[in-house]
Amino acid sequence: MNKLAIFGGEPIRKDPLIFGKPDLTRGHEIEYVTNVLKSGWIGNGPVTEKFELELGKYLNNPHIITTTSATSGLLLSFYMIAHRLGKVNLDGYEIITTPYTFVATIEAIIRSGAKPVFVDIDYNTHNIDTNLIEKKITAKTVAIVPVHVAGLPAELDHLISISNKYKLFVVEDAAHALEAYYKNRKIGSISDFTVFSFYANKNITTGEGGAVAVKDKSLYRIGKKMSMHGMTKTAYQRLHNKESIIEHPLTTYLGYKCNMNDIEAAIGLAQLESIDEKSHKRKLVWDRYNKQLSRIKTIEIPTINRHTKHAMHLYQIKLKTNDSRKRDQIANALKHEGIHTGIHYYPPVHLHPFFKKYLKVTSESSFPNSIAVSNNTISLPLTPYLTANDVNDVIKALNKVLDQLS
Repeated sequence: MNKLAIFGGEPIRKDPLIFGKPDLTRGHEIEYVTNVLKSGWIGNGPVTEKFELELGKYLNNPHIITTTSATSGLLLSFYMIAHRLGKVNLDGYEIITTPYTFVATIEAIIRSGAKPVFVDIDYNTHNIDTNLIEKKITAKTVAIVPVHVAGLPAELDHLISISNKYKLFVVEDAAHALEAYYKNRKIGSISDFTVFSFYANKNITTGEGGAVAVKDKSLYRIGKKMSMHGMTKTAYQRLHNKESIIEHPLTTYLGYKCNMNDIEAAIGLAQLESIDEKSHKRKLVWDRYNKQLSRIKTIEIPTINRHTKHAMHLYQIKLKTNDSRKRDQIANALKHEGIHTGIHYYPPVHLHPFFKKYLKVTSESSFPNSIAVSNNTISLPLTPYLTANDVNDVIKALNKVLDQLS
């Protein structure tokens, strides 16, 4: 048996396979960014408007607001909800979500003034267990935030039925789910608000950045202004004002600064042009993993629901252990074999030191499924540029490590 590289053996790969490396050189990214730089206008302007237009076509929703990040997109959504309630923030309200998510989801809730209320996840899908939501609803509840973990949509029909019954808003955290569908409906066209991420490791990237798809046209118009200090006109609109009089911008809503700029949007436009091709390549990698890894008895491969289209952002395997130290040992051994992996997410948000103190968490064993998945999950490399040989290396390394450490 080959000795593990972590113990001095020969690694599977000498050139490490990086987890989440963006694909930026196979389209028009450099050309479009260069054009923006040459134009002399690099802030929020015509290229951002074009990206929003094209993104809206892709999402079957014309009401798109691009933002600096998915985090700011979530916060902007909560501010739009506050406006609809006649408030400037959500102080005194509660928002239901899951602790199995990136901390940004919870940061945005707290920054909006609301209190996060947690519901455990389904062990198989890693998404919020909609059967547990109703018992957490109170008179203070204003919204539900499902997180489409890894790109698999949550059970939206049940969730929206609950939201309609109690007159709650639904804000989908779709940071992983740009390409996803739920029962032939495009994610981004279903709920009150859907928030996407274009961070460097996402399926399409703008470096940093995000977007909010808004269902209600009037809230969309307000949110657009809120994303630029609540002002009536942007700098680009003032510059290109064809009226004969000077029009001074007026703050009509309490907003903040979270807009995308034309440099980021130029990258996004180029990325969006090849999204279907990249999705196809991700599926080829996904299928190769499924075929080979389904034979390994010490792991579980990801769940896919037949009534959804998975965005395939993360390929998460579950180890048959509930010991995060064992999982970390395996991830570290894979790294030494030249295979970099991701851990999504450890620990669950309610067990991070700040949130544990802030939310006055008294029981560390709450939300057992979130804890179990957090302890036993590893995300394997999954990008469009992975070759068949790259995938084979991942599988060889995983078999090698599991044979000796599991």
